[in-house]
Amino acid sequence: MREPLTEAEKDYIEEQKRAGKTLKSIAEDLNCSYWTARKWWRIRRDGREPAPRGRPPEGPLSIY
Repeated sequence: MREPLTEAEKDYIEEQKRAGKTLKSIAEDLNCSYWTARKWWRIRRDGREPAPRGRPPEGPLSIY
């Protein structure tokens, strides 16, 4: 298990993918899973924010 990706590594994923490299080879370069590289590529590509982690602050799921 490795530490979470840094912002520089997320930038690396985006720039390498735009340069035509495969997500599999990018993940191998960063020593992370394909699925992690895919997740950050899609978030950056679409200009989204990652989903918040943990319980929601209010609502029915906040007590579980």
